[in-house]
Amino acid sequence: MNIRSLRAGMISVTVEGVVVSKGEVRVVNTRYGAARVCTARLRGDDGGEVDLSLWNEQIDEVGVGDRVRIVNGYVGVWRGRLYLSSGRRGRLMIVSD
Repeated sequence: MNIRSLRAGMISVTVEGVVVSKGEVRVVNTRYGAARVCTARLRGDDGGEVDLSLWNEQIDEVGVGDRVRIVNGYVGVWRGRLYLSSGRRGRLMIVSD
């Protein structure tokens, strides 16, 4: 799936792209307890971009310039911007070119 074709509410999404930036790490309280979260920017081969939510260990595993694949992710909206997350059921993998 192309990043440009992502729409809010989509589920079971598989997308691949390159991390072009990472924001500051924040600590948030969820219904599962405190968690670290970071917003990264993901650019697809189609030139589209989307915010990517990185949680806990994903923050340390993923760096700027890494190509990642999100399998079974979902798309939401936060503060008027689309975001992509692997969520609890999906997977985020670093892939080689």
